[in-house]
Amino acid sequence: MTEKAYNECVNQYADNVYRFIVKNLR
Repeated sequence: MTEKAYNECVNQYADNVYRFIVKNLR
C-alpha cells in the first residue's frame, strides 16, 4: 500500500466520520 493510497483512505474515513457526527448532532 502506497503512502498516497493510505492518505486517501484516511481522508475518506475522516470525511465519513465527520458527516456521521454532524448528522447525529442535528
